[in-house]
Amino acid sequence: MKGYLSAKEAARKWNISVRWVNQYIQDGRVPGVERFGKSWAIPEDVVKPEKQKPGVKRAAQAAE
Repeated sequence: MKGYLSAKEAARKWNISVRWVNQYIQDGRVPGVERFGKSWAIPEDVVKPEKQKPGVKRAAQAAE
């Protein structure tokens, strides 16, 4: 699909595993993604999300 990358292509571009790409998507940290069947379409101009510091996610959940 023109203008989009698969999770595998994004992993190669960002130099991380496909599992990390999927984790970023599930955490809502990759804007503009779309689901097509069992695959993700990731806009090719999206930059790699920065890693969160350990405990940041847990601290945010504790505040809820």
